[in-house]
Amino acid sequence: MNNDGKKPEVIVSDDLIKPGDVGRVETPGDIIRIKVAAWIAGVALLIGVAFLIAALSIEDTELKSWATGLISLVVGAAIGFVFSNNSRG
Repeated sequence: MNNDGKKPEVIVSDDLIKPGDVGRVETPGDIIRIKVAAWIAGVALLIGVAFLIAALSIEDTELKSWATGLISLVVGAAIGFVFSNNSRG
């Protein structure tokens, strides 16, 4: 394949991408975006759990509904994110 008469360069390193792992390479922007999304989801989940505990203690049905809806939204979005990223190939 090399027509200029030179031998191909041999790279010896531990930092090479293993065959089949190309899909796991993330750009720095992607890593920041994922970390920010995880923090937002974690904070929203903590807020939902805190409000659910408060709603259970004061027996407020509407607040329980709101808190469980927020928790369901965050967990559902996280599950969707995991499955959508695993299907890339």
